[in-house]
Amino acid sequence: MSLTPSDDAEALAGLRREIDEIDAEMHVLLQRRADVIGRLVSVKKTKTGAAFRPEREAAMMQRLAARHRGELPFLTIAHIWRVIISTFTQLQAPYRVHLGGSDPALRDIARYQFGFSTPLVSHPGRDSALSTLNNAASDLALVLNGGDSDWWTPAVARGSHVIAAIPEIAVRDADAFAPALVFAAASVAVDELPRAVLALACDDAGALARVIETGSATILCGPVETGTRALVAIERTDVAGFLETAQARGVAVTPAGGAAIPVAPATA
Repeated sequence: MSLTPSDDAEALAGLRREIDEIDAEMHVLLQRRADVIGRLVSVKKTKTGAAFRPEREAAMMQRLAARHRGELPFLTIAHIWRVIISTFTQLQAPYRVHLGGSDPALRDIARYQFGFSTPLVSHPGRDSALSTLNNAASDLALVLNGGDSDWWTPAVARGSHVIAAIPEIAVRDADAFAPALVFAAASVAVDELPRAVLALACDDAGALARVIETGSATILCGPVETGTRALVAIERTDVAGFLETAQARGVAVTPAGGAAIPVAPATA
């Protein structure tokens, strides 16, 4: 039996009611989450200092990717959760994101990663944004990869380090994001992130290149300074072997933070 127009209208009305119910449930759950954050702040008895937990964020993205199914793009799901994470982190301890340059790509990344409620502060370049972390331990700096100098060296020497390498999602649409790094004060723990970020230096550019080629490191920046400096990410399970190879070839290695492994959902 074919459906009549009135049957179609009734079916559509039922589906819209279901959507409204889902929306209401999501709103209630977000408010419940805010209540839990309020209790968390009460237990900690402070709203000062950084509230970032990069390892929890990485684990959350892995769980989202494992559960993901259907037509909704995972890039959208990840953005929604990133906004939720950033907003609730802001409720725990207010922070700003310092943008290292005027490239529009930086602002696009910042809004995707941190949402619209997080204050953004523009700087003329990477050095200015990164140096701000010296006096603003609760803030973050977002900078594009690349450049023709080892700009990360003074930042690491001052006590900042990488807490995220963007893009964090291994899907086709994520290629639209320019590669970037998020820096935070060293007080933000990164030891439980699955990848270590290492700054490499060697007067012999050939030796540095061979260490990178023979290891399982992913180049984040460089090699620069005539091939004698680079910033790489490597899974922590491979760090010991990498350090042994680097030492044998005279490559100096300095810890420079941590990063998640880009997530790859079965349905992107």
